[in-house]
Amino acid sequence: MTYSYSPPIEIPELAFAVSDDGTRIAFRDFRKEADGRPILLFVHATGFHGLSYLPMIALLQDDFRCVAVDLRSHGDSGESPGSIGGVGPNSDSGYAWERLGQDVKAVAECLRSGKGPSQAIFGFGHSSGAVALLLCEETSPGTLQKIYCYEPVMFPPGIDTEIMRSASDRLSGSALRRRRSFASEEEAFSNFASKPPMSAFDERSLGAYVHFGLKDSGDGALSLKCLPESEAKFYEGGSAHMALAGLGSIACPIRFACGGDTDSFGIGLMKLWAAESRIASYSEMEGLGHFGPLEDPVAASSDLRTFLS
Repeated sequence: MTYSYSPPIEIPELAFAVSDDGTRIAFRDFRKEADGRPILLFVHATGFHGLSYLPMIALLQDDFRCVAVDLRSHGDSGESPGSIGGVGPNSDSGYAWERLGQDVKAVAECLRSGKGPSQAIFGFGHSSGAVALLLCEETSPGTLQKIYCYEPVMFPPGIDTEIMRSASDRLSGSALRRRRSFASEEEAFSNFASKPPMSAFDERSLGAYVHFGLKDSGDGALSLKCLPESEAKFYEGGSAHMALAGLGSIACPIRFACGGDTDSFGIGLMKLWAAESRIASYSEMEGLGHFGPLEDPVAASSDLRTFLS
């Protein structure tokens, strides 16, 4: 892949909501004047940002008022407060995944402000972003009217804790080893495109990730907006959240989707989560992996549109 990036649609200015612990949560609202379209939140996977899904937004913007959300410590959002007492759901850590649910709630409330509860808000979430949507609706019922979850990070009951810990350690270690500084966007693009998993990304998705995911580090170089240390901290909490325990409390429709070639959370788990939910369906996209929405935004957008219709 060669690098030549230009956004496919006009990018709105940054806006901010404030999460429950005071963290500023950035989002970009692709609204139009007198906009009556239902709101569709795009909530990213760990280490990414809302505009990584810009190819999907471009495909769906005619029917939905798309909003790209940057969870805490990602993209243009504020850094999460320091960790206190671990990353479990009952800790005070800013890296506990329950905080991500509060970030989603803050954005939804900001968008709905002055419009009343009749304003429909749908959610598309990928990986940890899918968990954030579930946690938001579990703790604040009625915030979302439909939730699309692509491979949410939830482990089945009874799984060996050593397996979960090993997975978290592997991902954390990978994040800490990730190159964080580049001379140019072209160099960053080439670096990420040369190895998995990003070598499988659609070049439009990878271009958006690079273009909007780097910042001037002040020394003439560009650095990742999401600090590898922060990314690693979130991976530590991947098995500690309580989204699965509250799944049956969610009253709105949910779609659990996965890639047919995933090495992470496959169709068996999607069927299991659907059975645990009140109103749910599941889907599998042939040939895609855990990063399916970034590998084939056309296929992901089609499945999402079908669910939301």
